[in-house]
Amino acid sequence: MNAVALPPALQDFERRVAAVDWDAYERPQWSDAAQVRAALADALHAHDRASSERAYHAVLYAVGNNHAGTYHAIALAVLPFLGELMRHGQGWARSTALEAFFDLALSFEPDRDQQALAPELARQARALRPVLEAIAAQGGADAVTAHEALLALEPGAD
Repeated sequence: MNAVALPPALQDFERRVAAVDWDAYERPQWSDAAQVRAALADALHAHDRASSERAYHAVLYAVGNNHAGTYHAIALAVLPFLGELMRHGQGWARSTALEAFFDLALSFEPDRDQQALAPELARQARALRPVLEAIAAQGGADAVTAHEALLALEPGAD
């Protein structure tokens, strides 16, 4: 586990994740509330490339099908938590959230019969522009991904 102290804004992250009624959201048949909570906790505590990759895949499989590039309604509740990790996280935790955000919001599509989710997910993604702009401005390892996300969020980028 990550030995680095969490930033103040994330110290109650796991408690807030646990407070969500994850069963209220449609999700893949292989996913349950415990898996969603664990995936977000893994993202929070990612501390190296291997733990980051595990958390990234866990998040995407908790909300959809990583191989098919699809998501379910539960993604709408997960995206704000990814945004928090992008805004307040550091190092691998931020990178994990940024990579999951990029795929979920900018390359995945709603699962069959869930196309109505797309406008809300897009709205949430656009609301994170200031976070992406800050990451891009800081430079470093995440700047390129943040810049690519900003370009993908431009009107008419589809």
